[in-house]
Amino acid sequence: MANASGISVIATFGSIAKIGALILLLFLTIATNRSEKARAPSINQKITLTALWTTAGFAMVSIIWSASWLETLTEGGTVVILVYILHFASSTRWRQRTVLIDDFVAIYRVLLAVLALGSVLSFAGFGDAIGGAGRHQGLFANPNMLGVIAAVTFTIGVGIALEKRRLILWLILLIPLANVLLSESRTALVAIFVGVLWAVVRSKIILLIPLGFGVVLTSLVFAVAGINHFGGTIERFTESEEGDLLNSRTQAWQEVIWNIQENPLGAGWAAGRVAMEQFYNMGYTSSGIFTMHNSWFQIFNELGWVGFIPISLLIYATIRVALQADASGFGFGLVATILTGSMIHITESVMFGIGQPYPYIFWAAVLGATMSVPTKTKLPQHPNEKFPLPNRFHASNWNQSGSSPLVMP
Repeated sequence: MANASGISVIATFGSIAKIGALILLLFLTIATNRSEKARAPSINQKITLTALWTTAGFAMVSIIWSASWLETLTEGGTVVILVYILHFASSTRWRQRTVLIDDFVAIYRVLLAVLALGSVLSFAGFGDAIGGAGRHQGLFANPNMLGVIAAVTFTIGVGIALEKRRLILWLILLIPLANVLLSESRTALVAIFVGVLWAVVRSKIILLIPLGFGVVLTSLVFAVAGINHFGGTIERFTESEEGDLLNSRTQAWQEVIWNIQENPLGAGWAAGRVAMEQFYNMGYTSSGIFTMHNSWFQIFNELGWVGFIPISLLIYATIRVALQADASGFGFGLVATILTGSMIHITESVMFGIGQPYPYIFWAAVLGATMSVPTKTKLPQHPNEKFPLPNRFHASNWNQSGSSPLVMP
């Protein structure tokens, strides 16, 4: 969180804090779960981990042709550690659903504290908490980053509220929701809508009734009170910069195609910004945008055509989990987070964002959701078994001698 901060005092120590926190998380993950036996992974967990390890592998290999080998080594190594932590946690620690939920509750509390503190600083008029365009950005480097983090905080919070069933947890959701609105991030708003709607469809349609009632009631309260803090959010949906509703993003995406044609292997993992700045200074590109604002184009820009392999695996894994994961209770929040994040990836380069907390949250949600995918494996049948038996009579419970576990008189 510190590494993604726009507060100068915090950002000064951001890189050191990030590396220290990541190493500490790696150490604690291993040290506190050494005695846990690894569970047999589900097919969706296998596919997701394969996609992540493939991405990490290509990231490290791209050091060979990187425009900035140090950036590639640092951020590629970060991805390797991230994937290892998630692999280890999902194979051991998260075997128990209560532990998985408790871990996400801890994440949620940290995110809430950061969002709340940023809001206080913004309303107090603290300069660094307000972006250059007058948009609220809290403790983050820009309003869009705030919107992205607030969006996934909201969806995780919905899952926790559904699981715990306490009124206070529903009221607390106003913190991340207000931050999304005040950031004026169109991406975050649309992403939340799609993510929650998909989770509703996957769970129970009847949930639309209280959800819609809450939105209408909140709107009425603001209307009666004459509060219009979010007018800028609505206006941004019609803003056009240089004739582009996506604020020159499409021009940057077109330049990615040009970059790959010139360099089929890409710029190297996390070196895309360095390469784009070089191209711009040499007059080869004209947008002046050095981040792709699209997670998929970002990978293409950095890994070239070979990036098609990890991209295909990542998309396939995410779709499978979104379609099959349990969407009841806490699972609702995980499924909503996956769809919300998938929408965010279209206009923001955050899926493996350099120095951002988002990748840890999103991929933890994806792997957490794989824990709830129902298995379709069947117990082996005894050769003489002609009809299904209750579990305690099942052939798999017989001892090696072939006798029944029941003691008959």
